[in-house]
Amino acid sequence: MVYDGENFYNQKPYFVKPVDTLGAGDSFFTAFILHYLKGKKESDIQAELIKRSLEKGAEFAAKTCLVDGAFGHGLSY
Repeated sequence: MVYDGENFYNQKPYFVKPVDTLGAGDSFFTAFILHYLKGKKESDIQAELIKRSLEKGAEFAAKTCLVDGAFGHGLSY
């Protein structure tokens, strides 16, 4: 959920069969903010930019859930 000072925007998750959810939140925010900041430079319409950025975040977070996280899959020393 995002609030821009006037409106709330919601994004439903992309449903996948997760392997590991570690990093999904970080992935969501990273994809969202990168897409949003790039769009701001291009003078995009605010509401549409937020909606597209939320969608990009949800899409990337879903992909992250399909990858093994660090627990049990890190480097052995």
